[in-house]
Amino acid sequence: MAMHSYLRIDGVPGGSTSSGYEGWIACDSVSWSLRHAGAGQGLAEIRFVKPKDAASPVLERLCISATLLPSARFDFVRAATDGEPVKCYEIELENVTVANVASGPRGEAATLETVVLTFAQARLTAVAMG
Repeated sequence: MAMHSYLRIDGVPGGSTSSGYEGWIACDSVSWSLRHAGAGQGLAEIRFVKPKDAASPVLERLCISATLLPSARFDFVRAATDGEPVKCYEIELENVTVANVASGPRGEAATLETVVLTFAQARLTAVAMG
């Protein structure tokens, strides 16, 4: 069963047209690292790959300006037998900064970009999948 991931950042338009996630950023892949409070200063990060879309120039501007965003949310969903998305997992981030935006060099990779977000706090929620 395929898993899909979507990102919502207030004020950042996304290109998703998926039911329930219209206007979110559709992510091809997501990976992250977390740090416990005893690990010292520093922020954890989450990295995602996405197609270039309406969010791209906004994310670039946020990166260049080092704007602190109050929150961001990733939803990880799968399609149910009726075709509607079912949320399986959610990551809510607080005090978020766009740390890096990198585009692919050429060919098909040129239509993708990798974005790194840093954050001060994260809340991970697994949703019961009946």
